[in-house]
Amino acid sequence: GISRITYEITCYIQKHYSNSSLSIGLIADSLGLTPAYLCQVFKKETHKTINDYINEYRIEKSKELLKSRNIKLYEVSENCGYNDVKYFTKTFKKITGKKPSEYRESILT
Repeated sequence: GISRITYEITCYIQKHYSNSSLSIGLIADSLGLTPAYLCQVFKKETHKTINDYINEYRIEKSKELLKSRNIKLYEVSENCGYNDVKYFTKTFKKITGKKPSEYRESILT
């Protein structure tokens, strides 16, 4: 199982993923713990970094938005906490193996 701390971290990320200022520092402040301690506990229990989890969660959310043709790519990016569409596209491709536009085409055809 996972500890309360890891649970709190994942809940915080799921609630605030659309905030482009989301950071380990913000999460640590909200839980009253140090960023280093958070990272250590999270990595030990999930085998991923907090930043990896944030990106994976954001990309999962972006996939839902990409199902709609009406939402422009930059809007998907912003809604999921990425100010920079290029960075969003790069992260999306790294995680899914496809660019957001390719993913959209593959699910909408």
